[in-house]
Amino acid sequence: MMPRSVALVHYHLRRGGVTRVMCSVARILQAAGVRVVLVTGEAPNHRETDGLDVVVVPGLGYDSDARSQEAPALRRQTEAAVFGQLGRLPELWHVHNHSLGKNAAFSAMVNEWALHGVHLVLQPHDFAEDGRPGNLRLLHAHCTDHLATLYPIGGRVRYAVLQERDRRILRSAGARPGDVHVLPNPVTGFQETLSPGNVPARRFLYLTRAIRRKNIGELLFWAIRHRGEMEFAVSLEPEDVAAQISLQGWRIFAKKHELPVQFGVGMDFSRSLEDLVAEYDACITTSVGEGFGMSFLEPYLMNRAVVGRDLPEITAGFNADGVDLSQLYHELLIPESWLPDEFWSCAHHAVDRSREALGQPMLSEKALHNAWVQDGLIDFARLDEKAQRHVLLQMIEHPEHASRLPRLCCTDAGVVENRETIRRCYGEVETLRRLRCLYRLDGWGSAGYLDENVICAAFLDPAGWSLLRM
Repeated sequence: MMPRSVALVHYHLRRGGVTRVMCSVARILQAAGVRVVLVTGEAPNHRETDGLDVVVVPGLGYDSDARSQEAPALRRQTEAAVFGQLGRLPELWHVHNHSLGKNAAFSAMVNEWALHGVHLVLQPHDFAEDGRPGNLRLLHAHCTDHLATLYPIGGRVRYAVLQERDRRILRSAGARPGDVHVLPNPVTGFQETLSPGNVPARRFLYLTRAIRRKNIGELLFWAIRHRGEMEFAVSLEPEDVAAQISLQGWRIFAKKHELPVQFGVGMDFSRSLEDLVAEYDACITTSVGEGFGMSFLEPYLMNRAVVGRDLPEITAGFNADGVDLSQLYHELLIPESWLPDEFWSCAHHAVDRSREALGQPMLSEKALHNAWVQDGLIDFARLDEKAQRHVLLQMIEHPEHASRLPRLCCTDAGVVENRETIRRCYGEVETLRRLRCLYRLDGWGSAGYLDENVICAAFLDPAGWSLLRM
């Protein structure tokens, strides 16, 4: 039986991926007759939530000082705000990213709900254990029993995950098969009137917010490699201060070396996404980490091919569903000899800090080197911004070396087929079917907790690491 009322909860409703997903799910549920309210720590500053009920509870927002609030008080505030909107408490709370480590009281509030038998669906888009040592330290400092209660399971708790990799992780940590459901992000709401882009493509758009893990340096790599042939742009700017500093470094570098790259081209929120995309021939992604991977799918619904870096753990499900992503590359290898002298000592220090946050022993510099270098080559995406700039300067100063590096290749083959596959597999009808299964108010199991150590261990292989995520 589907619940008659659902509260969708997240730290914020800023313009971007999670907000778009929540709004899409809310509209799908509303069309099915479910009463929905969005619960957030910040009032939205855009039109994406138009027509949806939104309540703001400031204590749910990002909080670097978790001691500024307590979970019981936050729970009372949240429930009172939703009761005021619905006239009752919801039959089910669908909470996004509760374990990310952005607000320890938020995480503790979710555990309180689980202990009190509240119907919960917990949806981790990202994991604090996956390259977010600062978030983990916040949780270690303020969560009961050192994270042991971070992942409640059973009772009246179910998990929604974005792809099979995350389902396998939670199952290995102790979840029963019925406790974890794969719920891909709905890819909906795009107009069908956009004409195909030009081929061969000259203008590429990176549909993303330019935070560090989006690997902006690699976009500049392609701008240098295809100087005079191609132009590149990034749609959104970050709100996080550290990410703003990183992006400013790339702005200065691109301007100094006259690279054909623009930033923040989508910050005029009065324009539709389709209007922005219409100005470009194709889309590109260079990200080193995604939760679901919307950037691999959305462009096809707007008749644009996608090129760039593959993330096999994320795209495996897309490939299995029949989406052709053969224009993506798995790695971008450059000579180890191009790295700055201090690279390995800096990299080793960053990796050790991450392992310390995960409660793991230190890794030797030799072991890290062996994991990252093969036949004298290293993937450009392993590097931090300083090392990436060092490599890019060598490409600029020694074009004869750069000419031997890989090139992008983009065609429009498969765009129509991909568009239809994505509509079928990730559209409204399939999303509602998955939600009905996930939200059933029966068949819940006995209460307990997932093994946090197993979840940490899933992200310990240095072969999958990048300094841009540390």
